[in-house]
Amino acid sequence: PLLLQIVSSKALHARHLGVCTAAAAVVRCLYVDVEPHQLMARVKTVRIWDNLIPAAQSGALSTLLTTVLNIDWSRFDALKAFVLGYVRRYETQDARKIEQNRMVLELLRLLHQLLAAGFLKAAEVAPVLPRLLALLDGREDLVDGNDDGGLEDSLARYEPRRTVRLDTLVIIECKLSLCRTLQLLGDMRLDLRLSLLLARYRTEWNGGAWDDGDPARTPARLGFGRGLVADLGGSAKAVGGMLTSATLATAFASSGSREYERLQEVAAAPAAAQATPVRAGGGRAAEL
Repeated sequence: PLLLQIVSSKALHARHLGVCTAAAAVVRCLYVDVEPHQLMARVKTVRIWDNLIPAAQSGALSTLLTTVLNIDWSRFDALKAFVLGYVRRYETQDARKIEQNRMVLELLRLLHQLLAAGFLKAAEVAPVLPRLLALLDGREDLVDGNDDGGLEDSLARYEPRRTVRLDTLVIIECKLSLCRTLQLLGDMRLDLRLSLLLARYRTEWNGGAWDDGDPARTPARLGFGRGLVADLGGSAKAVGGMLTSATLATAFASSGSREYERLQEVAAAPAAAQATPVRAGGGRAAEL
């Protein structure tokens, strides 16, 4: 609580912002990036068959659903609210505001660590995502000490400079931290999409849509994934607009059936290869 008060103190922000920055670094190193906390924002390629549908409906990362770690996941709720609220205030950066940029950098690092350890959900980050992308863009950043903008700023923002009154390196570090955070969000999105896909497969499997040797089941196979958003749309909304975009629906509708059909073709390939005629003289099969 004391460190949180220091990090979020408006009085310190006005007079001693560097103290708040140092306190945020202490919180990250001594309380967040420590054992037993582990990397949770990752794609888990193994699922429990009986839990496929409940896992998809929960809208949670698969690692959080199966972890045995004794962690209080609400421990940093107040800290998360402050970090997200502070970061969303910035869409551009001014290289002359060195202390302010250092504070933004430390909070971005803290945001990344909270996300990696599983304390932040995608739904909590989704409202801030447009601001993070704008901050990453940087085309409106002031990096040469002038306020008039123009071509000079556009070229100067790629030049690392650190003086008493100007620091572009801290801005570059902010962009790097943002890229790492967005990569974690991409991993979370993929894990959640995989849960939804497998849940849809389990639903159709239970309905007998994948029984072998039944031509009547072919339309169901070809249509695999098209009802995913319709069936699980309510759960998908829980993970934020980023995860319920048209891209999600299109990807499942276009790739789900083809992928499982391809897997069935691969499984049937050995039997087909045994029945394939072989050229005289022990040559290779006519068709593989």
